[in-house]
Amino acid sequence: MDYETQKVVIIDDEQTTLLLLEHAIAPIAQVLTCSDSSQALDVISQSLPDLVLLDINMPGVSGFELCETLKASTHTAHIPVIFITSHNDIDNERNALTLGAIDFISKPIDVELCRLRVNNHLVMAKQKRMLDNLNQAIEKEKQQLAVTLRSIADGVISTDANGLITFINPVAQRLT
Repeated sequence: MDYETQKVVIIDDEQTTLLLLEHAIAPIAQVLTCSDSSQALDVISQSLPDLVLLDINMPGVSGFELCETLKASTHTAHIPVIFITSHNDIDNERNALTLGAIDFISKPIDVELCRLRVNNHLVMAKQKRMLDNLNQAIEKEKQQLAVTLRSIADGVISTDANGLITFINPVAQRLT
């Protein structure tokens, strides 16, 4: 895994939880912490992490409100959010998942389980980024190929397996 490119932002108002989570995640990713939920949005917007760990219950802006704000912005909507919670009720889970969270880490925190969950989500984030990059490269190559085929002096007709025409360049159009 690329340690340099993977960033995790941890937001929790309890210093002990921040330290524990930082200790759990530091071996697998670069960690940024924030204990003030009102500053968290700035930290996330500036660092654009691969993953956010977010406490639900914080003074000021709650984790739910912060998640909703993150998911409403096109700049940060793609960032996965894992909630940290001491509550194990269905309503909190339903609300968090509705807002776009992808997972939960329960308090008290099991360091090994936390590291495994975060690592799995970082792997998925990295794979998604790789797929996005490949799709962009394919689209660019497809556009270059289309320009080439349109500018060829010979007639070009392309068909699919069923014999249906999928592409015809201007020269072939004039000939047919």
